[in-house]
Amino acid sequence: MHPNESLVRAGYDAFVSGDLEAVAAFLHPDVVWHVAGSGPLAGVYTGHQELLEFFAHIAEMTKGSITIQAGDILASDDQVVVLTTIKASRGDQVLNDRGVAVFKITDGKATEVHLFAEDQRALDGFFA
Repeated sequence: MHPNESLVRAGYDAFVSGDLEAVAAFLHPDVVWHVAGSGPLAGVYTGHQELLEFFAHIAEMTKGSITIQAGDILASDDQVVVLTTIKASRGDQVLNDRGVAVFKITDGKATEVHLFAEDQRALDGFFA
């Protein structure tokens, strides 16, 4: 397994287990996190503090029900592409969507991330 695949898989495992300290450990302190779409969560989040607040907000909105599974991963020395499945519930709404996350890796840290949903309209609507 490529070291960058291990790095990103550990980050996903940490997120799912709620270990935000471990999530921050694999992200560069000035990470730039791009969330596609036009919903209330779309935008660019920069640095640990903004990103961890973003993650906490998602957990709060879903009452902790959110899970993100890393499926197939393609890794090179400077990029990692992850096929993801995200599941969550909000009241009577249920989200089950596939997506893609593209990580730029520099010196063992994720420095930039782009997230894309298979059904962006459904994802935007779920969090609206």
